[in-house]
Amino acid sequence: MDGKVSVEKLLSMISEEEISSMRNEVEKIIPKIIYAKPGALGPEKIEDAFEIAVSRVLERVSSLFKNQDNNQNLGMT
Repeated sequence: MDGKVSVEKLLSMISEEEISSMRNEVEKIIPKIIYAKPGALGPEKIEDAFEIAVSRVLERVSSLFKNQDNNQNLGMT
């Protein structure tokens, strides 16, 4: 053989029982997956996807209010 592998053939060799077992393991670990800011150290710097999303929404709202305040100060409203 020349080092090539058929992905389809390889996957077809996995039993339904093994697939079910692997699926269950993946379902167990999905809630544990977390996202960290690049370069951040320590558990206090780690945020999950929900925290990141809320943080970005709050940043956006804050930015919109700041822009609105700046426009009012310039007499642009």
